[in-house]
Amino acid sequence: MVIPLATDFTIPDETLTVGGLSAYIQDLLEQDPHLMQIWVLGEVSSANQRSGHLFFTLQDPDGTDTINCVTWRSQRAKLVEDPTPGEQVVVLGQMRVYPQRSSYQLNVVQLVAGGGGLAGATPSATPGAAGGRRAV
Repeated sequence: MVIPLATDFTIPDETLTVGGLSAYIQDLLEQDPHLMQIWVLGEVSSANQRSGHLFFTLQDPDGTDTINCVTWRSQRAKLVEDPTPGEQVVVLGQMRVYPQRSSYQLNVVQLVAGGGGLAGATPSATPGAAGGRRAV
């Protein structure tokens, strides 16, 4: 069944282009003071190196929540160690948005081993929230 489009439809003034929406999301994430320098606890689920840069994924213990991370070659010497899959780590980084791919990642500038995996760990989910997720 084909639904006919209204011929008298007016585009609302607040309508964004795809690029406009991506830029808006980028501004929200990259200008948030909590996300400019944030510590994150997670387990490394994958890690690889390309052209001297480190690309890895952090996950929560149950593996349902993940975030892509990168340490650029220029920052790599500052790391205490490289990420190893299966290892619990605490990282310091800054959120970055890549509008062309509608994706985001954590640019990591420090990584410290946090022990033998996340089994039994109970970190706070977000800054300022006691174990809950911060509403955005």
